[in-house]
Amino acid sequence: MPIDINYLEVQAQNTQLRVAKLRPPESARVQTLSEIELAGRTLLRVAGVIRDIEEDRASIVKPIRTGLDRLYARYREIIAPWQDAEDKLRADIIERATERLHGALALAEKEAQRLRLAGKPELANDKLARVEGESHMPRMPGIVFKAKLGWRVVDREKIPAEYLVLDDKKIDKALAGGAVIAGLETFPTYTIAVSPPPVSAP
Repeated sequence: MPIDINYLEVQAQNTQLRVAKLRPPESARVQTLSEIELAGRTLLRVAGVIRDIEEDRASIVKPIRTGLDRLYARYREIIAPWQDAEDKLRADIIERATERLHGALALAEKEAQRLRLAGKPELANDKLARVEGESHMPRMPGIVFKAKLGWRVVDREKIPAEYLVLDDKKIDKALAGGAVIAGLETFPTYTIAVSPPPVSAP
């Protein structure tokens, strides 16, 4: 059942009008015993107004929250298998993309080695740079492949102190900026961003 926002607004306005007739006291200073008793009765009235406001709020908000919790839980159940499929597809595509990139780099390294032996180191470096800069993935609307450097620890003792607590984001940012971090081995990999088009309702 849809939430009637207009009804909720009217309920809140009714509470506001009812409370507006009970102006809160301007001063709470008390000295004599009779003033203390009067202040005590006023305090009870003020506390009662606050309680009534909270009860009104709870009577409106609690069922809405309960309904929303059930709704969220239901949608989580619906979306879970689709999210699982998305995660598996992303992982599989990235694995395949990385394999293709590594294969291209291995072939380029062989060619670069041949050029070095032929006394052409500049051409060898150019060859590797071109392969690293090329996209080895298909062009697909809605999907963007981004090459990045992955990393793994090969010698913890050589890692600079600032990276000893292995912070993925910090290390990724440093590597993206061209940093070389001792104790880490880098390797090319991919991330994937997906922007699906809107799907028309059946």
